Amino acid sequence: MKLHLQILFAATLAFTGCDTGTDKPGHNPANAATDYLGAQAKAKKKGEGAAGILQAESAIKLFAASEGRNPKSLQELIDEGYLKEIPKAPYKMKSEYNPETGKFKYVAE
Repeated sequence: MKLHLQILFAATLAFTGCDTGTDKPGHNPANAATDYLGAQAKAKKKGEGAAGILQAESAIKLFAASEGRNPKSLQELIDEGYLKEIPKAPYKMKSEYNPETGKFKYVAE
């Protein structure tokens, strides 16, 4: 009887620990903490990036409304007092500004 219980217990452990082939977070309770921290870090990165874009775009629009043209560079926004500093790009990205269109975005390095 003990042997049957041991085999049943070992089989249960083996099957519950098997990989189902999915890489979706949340499938393994043992990974819940790391899944949460990874999602939190991604959300922070995305939020910081979005905030920088909104800040720059707002400054560009204010400048264009006041001056009747897009700024020649982001440095012009700083010099004229529309921005304190150029928003920092998220990790492995860089800022890109097009003075013809007045669009600011982050692109991969």
